[in-house]
Amino acid sequence: MDNYLSGDTLKKYYVTTPIYYVNDVPHIGHAFTSLFADVMARWHRLNNEDVFFLTGTDEHGKKIEKAAAKSGKNPKDFVDQMSESFKQLCKTLNISNDCFIRTTDSRHKKIVKDIIQQVAKSGDIYKGVYSGWYCVPDETYWIESQLVDGKCPSCSRVVEKISEESYFFKLSNYQDKLLKFYKEHPEFIQPENRKQEIINRVQQGLHDLSITRSTFNWGIEFPLDKKHVVYVWFDALLSYVSAFSSEKNRQKHWPPDLQVMAKEILWFHSVIWPAMLMSMKKKLPEAIFAHGWLTVDGRKMSKSVGNVVDPFEMAEKYSADAIRFFLFRDISLEDDGDFSEKHLVERVNTELIDNYCNLFYRITSFIVRNYQGIPTPSKFSKNENELIRNLNKTASAVENHFKTNRPDKALTDVLKLSSELNKYFQELKPWEDPNTAKAKTGLYVAANVLNSITHMLLPFAPVTLQRAQKILNAKMNWKDITTFELEPKQKISAKILMEKLEFKEIIVPKLIAGNIKSVSEHPNADKLYVLEVDIGAESRQIVAALKSYYTPGQLKNRTVIVVANLEPSIIRSVESQGMLLACENGVLLETKAIVGTKGSDCMKKINYKKFSEFNLRVEKGKLTLDGKLVMFGNQQAYPERKVVDGTRVM
Repeated sequence: MDNYLSGDTLKKYYVTTPIYYVNDVPHIGHAFTSLFADVMARWHRLNNEDVFFLTGTDEHGKKIEKAAAKSGKNPKDFVDQMSESFKQLCKTLNISNDCFIRTTDSRHKKIVKDIIQQVAKSGDIYKGVYSGWYCVPDETYWIESQLVDGKCPSCSRVVEKISEESYFFKLSNYQDKLLKFYKEHPEFIQPENRKQEIINRVQQGLHDLSITRSTFNWGIEFPLDKKHVVYVWFDALLSYVSAFSSEKNRQKHWPPDLQVMAKEILWFHSVIWPAMLMSMKKKLPEAIFAHGWLTVDGRKMSKSVGNVVDPFEMAEKYSADAIRFFLFRDISLEDDGDFSEKHLVERVNTELIDNYCNLFYRITSFIVRNYQGIPTPSKFSKNENELIRNLNKTASAVENHFKTNRPDKALTDVLKLSSELNKYFQELKPWEDPNTAKAKTGLYVAANVLNSITHMLLPFAPVTLQRAQKILNAKMNWKDITTFELEPKQKISAKILMEKLEFKEIIVPKLIAGNIKSVSEHPNADKLYVLEVDIGAESRQIVAALKSYYTPGQLKNRTVIVVANLEPSIIRSVESQGMLLACENGVLLETKAIVGTKGSDCMKKINYKKFSEFNLRVEKGKLTLDGKLVMFGNQQAYPERKVVDGTRVM
């Protein structure tokens, strides 16, 4: 059998997210993938393993070059700004990654070139001409027979017919090897319901992969021919190799134990990536897991619909722990799932707070009030022994779920045990007489089972559960998860872990960075312009009373702030689909943010009367809303020229 998998038993664990493409700011789907990897990393650390957790950003390609040009930036400035938003997502969501790789890093570029030289020496790269269909959004070539109704089979968007000189990777050489590998390692593609689709596609035949481009320059220079740059996918996948600071660390952690991603990029990771590794003579990952997509309140996420969920906003409203808990409690990793803000509040309140946090406070506060530390037990009764059996059963199931990459199932089982502990405590009724042997024994067992549940829940709400660990004065490893760590007379404290969440539909102006693409005279008004403003997902026609302040040339190509949730209005027979923010003296607000970046979001439409009630002002030279600085990603908005602090924006 080909030795593509590691046979060692070292206690190491290497987990990756995809290397995220930076053509747009992060959304809740990116958060879901990163949190999946983070939950797995945290459990393996709890299991005392040497974890290496990688995430990062993919920053080359034609799509990036186009997006940068659209934003009026050079590609490097564009990707620097966008990559920073993904780094900030890690901080906001308490992601515990050990490395953040960028494909523009010099270390990565060098390793990509070295590997291409290595693959070329093995005879797997040749020069030819590519002629076929190209999808710019997916950075993917397709042959005629793969198109669906003449469009990209992956994203259903229009493809371009192109013909260009290219270097190819002999992917076709690996068809039989891949099929053999899938058969011998059935756990490689996960979940099970995605595996057969990949196998069927590979059985239909693999075509050699074009791995260079010569029609644009934004990429890593191809080491065999300086007129070409490396294809973005061949570049990005090698981040999993280039992430390590030294060859020693790479050898220590290779191969990846788990690589998580959304299902739309499973093909690249389960076919192209393993074929590349086979050519490089490197061991293949243990498992590739492709989770489903997130809809929002039953609808597909779309910028044009306006329902893309901002993870930064959700974390600010409800906490990173609340988002994390909801996603893994409510969404099965093998299917598509729905994100609902109302459902998030309900689920966290009933299951994290009512089921666990309130139980935590009831048990700990009762012990603090009635005993000098953990009470000393007597002989266990039938009820205690049954609870302990359930603890052992749950711990075994949870461990199995994590080992098979199903933390969603693990969380379900832990919460079931928490419910059983709730029932046990209620039936114990220690408040009737705290001094009985029954009450003391029951509280000793309850406190220790609570401690085990706390450690099992740690990956799913780390901030809250680390606070719980300190209250219990305990910190165990997974191997001790069923051990009664809390000893008689051990001091603990008691605090409320988490307050109930409250769902509030916050109505604010939806502020988006937009670029003025054209300026024309209003046909029926001397003081008005009709502007075409690009806001990322679409262009808006906006009527603006700026003629007294700016010439058309002064307006064109400015990146301004658009109020995008205003009800459309007819102004002197011309429809206006929003408005630009300007100070009351006519000075426009500007930003260096990427076009389409939101400063605040709200799907509810508002009229001008409602908009005029919002307190938008310039403070210390920056745009504020109700006294709070408005941020567009990691950029601010500011007046185009100096104005007095406190100036109203309208």
